[in-house]
Amino acid sequence: MKQVMALMAAFLILAAGCSKDREMDYSNTKAPEIKSILDVIQPDLNKADNIPLVCVVFAEAGLQSVKMKIVKAGVETDFKEITTFYDITQYSVKELPLWDDTFQSFKIIATDRAGRTVEKVIPISVTRYLAAPVITFPVAEILIDENSGSIVIPRTKFSVTAASAIAKVEVNLFSAAGTTPVPLNPALGTEQLTYEFDQEILYKAGDNALQVSVTDAYGKIKIETLPIRYIAIPLPELKVAGSTTLEPIIAASNTTKTLNFTATSGIGINAIRVYKLEKNVVTEITAAAKTYTSEKAVNFIADLPAFTPTTTGIRITAYDQLGRSTTVDIQTIIDLNYHPNARIGSQFYSKVADPAYPGVFCFYSVKDMKTYSLAQFYTNRPNIDLYFYFFGGAVRLYQASTNRPGEAWSGDVANGIPLMENWTGVPRNATKIKKFTPGSFAFNFDNVTSAELKASAVQTYLNSAQVTADFANYVAGEVAFFQTAATSTSGAKIGMMKIESITVDPKDTTKGFYTVSFKVVQQ
Repeated sequence: MKQVMALMAAFLILAAGCSKDREMDYSNTKAPEIKSILDVIQPDLNKADNIPLVCVVFAEAGLQSVKMKIVKAGVETDFKEITTFYDITQYSVKELPLWDDTFQSFKIIATDRAGRTVEKVIPISVTRYLAAPVITFPVAEILIDENSGSIVIPRTKFSVTAASAIAKVEVNLFSAAGTTPVPLNPALGTEQLTYEFDQEILYKAGDNALQVSVTDAYGKIKIETLPIRYIAIPLPELKVAGSTTLEPIIAASNTTKTLNFTATSGIGINAIRVYKLEKNVVTEITAAAKTYTSEKAVNFIADLPAFTPTTTGIRITAYDQLGRSTTVDIQTIIDLNYHPNARIGSQFYSKVADPAYPGVFCFYSVKDMKTYSLAQFYTNRPNIDLYFYFFGGAVRLYQASTNRPGEAWSGDVANGIPLMENWTGVPRNATKIKKFTPGSFAFNFDNVTSAELKASAVQTYLNSAQVTADFANYVAGEVAFFQTAATSTSGAKIGMMKIESITVDPKDTTKGFYTVSFKVVQQ
């Protein structure tokens, strides 16, 4: 037993000696070192993203712990402690606390395995949260009331104040018609913390709001809206009265006419003026003008001066007390015969009219400004000047003397009328037809005058050789000059015709109708 005890004692002495030999010697290692990326952390509470707190802790003896503390409003609190390390000789700190304006400093305490402790305090300078810009309007709304008898539009003003630089100011006017940007007055400068807008905006009926949007340097946006209340009175109302109509006035030069209108206004009629139109030239007929003292309803009679060959229209304009106006234009057709929207059939309707349109055939008389049947053409050839034809649906205008050999529609043997190419005796009218090219003359179908149609340039053009385009492949909207033959009952008359529309029967392309308007020189 004594021997056993002696052996155990010897073992313990040996073990103690070995443990003492294993103790680490840190005498040649440096104390821990803490290196930060920034000397001061400057979080900005106005930004969604801030730079995190970053530093690296080094320890040659190996790290035992890294503690982090935060000082807020003079009070130090534990933030985090790390005791397990992937690499005991270094540790990277990367923290992004939920910053607020009470942060003062961030403390890092590093302890190595030799029991040595170092700490580093990193100051924190917080940029406090800055409020979004403020937009102030001096009035609650823009009110414009036409019932007052005068339109007073106040200047539009607003002010902007911001805690950080104003980056952008946008102004938009909202109306029933859409949104319109309003230019800044004055312009926005750089690094401004305040801005004053002062501008005259000419509001009108239908405007309903002015929206101001301000963006600061941090991207904070503030939007305010100024309501607009525009109480509008309807424009003057101008209506024909008596026998007056808005249909074109067809008259001879040196004749006159009396027009009768009623004018009404909720705010009162101020004046009614009359103008003569000669193409794009507008001349006031001062003798026909009338002025009034805020009358709500007036009867107006205008005795027009004698028409001239150059008159293309009459304009009546009524003004209210606010200077707003309503205008009525009446076209004048002087020294011209006018046949608007004449319905003319294709060759299928040479003998029998469409039951829905009795009396509508394909042969046209310029003298009578109406259509005739084949039988009427045969017995009264000088009265027919041209006819209308569908060629597989394509539109053609033919002079009365043109034959379409062998086509049954051009004859009626059972009633003693041979095919047109076999007609004998009285000759048919060789009407001249030339297609009108827009822009080639200083007029169009709508505003042509008799003097222009009688001009030598038109006569020269009508006497030029006919080409295919002059009679074939017309489309709706196109216009042609024509001149009747000397043998016509309306001899040697110059005119224009406009194809208003074309309707082709989908089941038979020889059947259909034209709607054509004619203007023909009277003298």
